[in-house]
Amino acid sequence: MRIDKASFPVTVRVGHCETRDIWEGLLGVRLRLSDPELVDNLRDFLERRECAVIEIDAETLEVELPHELHAEQARLELDLYLRVWQSLHEWSSVEYVEKL
Repeated sequence: MRIDKASFPVTVRVGHCETRDIWEGLLGVRLRLSDPELVDNLRDFLERRECAVIEIDAETLEVELPHELHAEQARLELDLYLRVWQSLHEWSSVEYVEKL
């Protein structure tokens, strides 16, 4: 299982993410999957945990947690979600990627 925990800033906002916010690129963390065929699966998994998720490209998602947390707490929660998801998809890896 591989989750790259390199120093990466997490942006967490208060309240529900509206569609206009998504298109303005205000979500916090980008994730890249090794298997693009699992992007929909990971997006659905995170959305069921009330994360706001958009697909950036065929292998990249942008994710934000739905509630206010300290950046380190938000990162720990997202790491936990990713570890659970990866335990169900052991052949795939997820890594944090820097926003351009």
